[in-house]
Amino acid sequence: MYSSLSRVGGLALLWLLFPVASYGDLIIDDFSTGEYVSPLGQDVGSFENLHLGSMLGGARRSFGNTSFPNSVDAEVSVADGSWCVQNASGGIRQISMTWGQTSSGPGTTDTALNLDFSNLDQFFQYDIASVEANTRLILRLYSGVDEGNAASGGHDHLFDETSTTSQTISVGFDDLAYSLIDFTDIDGIEVLLDFQRHDICLTELRVGEPTAVPEPATWMVIAAAICPVAVRRRRMGSPLTLA
Repeated sequence: MYSSLSRVGGLALLWLLFPVASYGDLIIDDFSTGEYVSPLGQDVGSFENLHLGSMLGGARRSFGNTSFPNSVDAEVSVADGSWCVQNASGGIRQISMTWGQTSSGPGTTDTALNLDFSNLDQFFQYDIASVEANTRLILRLYSGVDEGNAASGGHDHLFDETSTTSQTISVGFDDLAYSLIDFTDIDGIEVLLDFQRHDICLTELRVGEPTAVPEPATWMVIAAAICPVAVRRRRMGSPLTLA
């Protein structure tokens, strides 16, 4: 009996010491590569840039529209593991980052991701380092682009308050905005910012789901499994082992 308890206690202890990763499945972009800084004073109208690196699909594109002369104080940057938009002047009217193919037809140069998300954790998540109130972020998906049956859908999130504390936003695959999306054929992902005079820093975009923290009842079960083993080992004068 004590041998069985010892094994249970050992497994429980291993679970505590070496927990599974906090997030699972797929990092879309952690902004650790493809560094880029663009003061937008000279870019009047629209701009487009390609960043290469270890992100999903090996490339991300940035698109934007600016207004002169306000754009002289606006900046978009990818550096030190974050994508930051500084737009206190309101010079950037709209900006987006895309991974994969988000359009079709003549002149399209982006490559479709052709990824199957149906077996992944059923959540999109993005981490925000800081954000100003009234910033609007849209997480848009595209499927079937290169097969001729393109579909798209975007979840819209409005940040009501200014925050300089890291936070995670989760969006389920079952969100109504994605009702037309074929999750077995994801061709493109887009983060769209539509705002005036607001700043934001995004640090990671992924598909995953937080691992639940054990509830008190679970800790009690683990303790009940370990304690008898420790007591018996102490009486026998031998150290507690995991075997």
